[in-house]
Amino acid sequence: MTHGRSRFSRICEGWTLAELAGRTGLPVGELAGLEQGESVSQATAARIRQAVSTHRRERAAALIDRLCARISQRHVEHVLGLSQGYLSRLRTGCGTPSPLVLAALTLLANAPDRVVELTHCATPLPTRSRSRRQAP
Repeated sequence: MTHGRSRFSRICEGWTLAELAGRTGLPVGELAGLEQGESVSQATAARIRQAVSTHRRERAAALIDRLCARISQRHVEHVLGLSQGYLSRLRTGCGTPSPLVLAALTLLANAPDRVVELTHCATPLPTRSRSRRQAP
């Protein structure tokens, strides 16, 4: 884990350095030094990755529960272009969603009626038949 990646992960989760320190058990000074370019041990990197992954899994499960109270889980998977069963795996804590998947789930959980707007994106666009020029 590099200093840039650590900072990016922290910011994606909306955490301050103090919040990250609380979740990892690492001192704020060590995390600040890491973000400024100091080298990081494998153990420290693993603790940061674990904290981020745990938080993302917890958020995903809560968002999926909220969203699927209004829309079928399969429909959400289809609209977001996810494989069948992916949300079930996330719901049970198997797998860590990307920030993009979390963002989509957050938007839909806050406004489930907007799934209609995404439904049109999931449908393949009709192909036009090409008119070939006929030889005379």
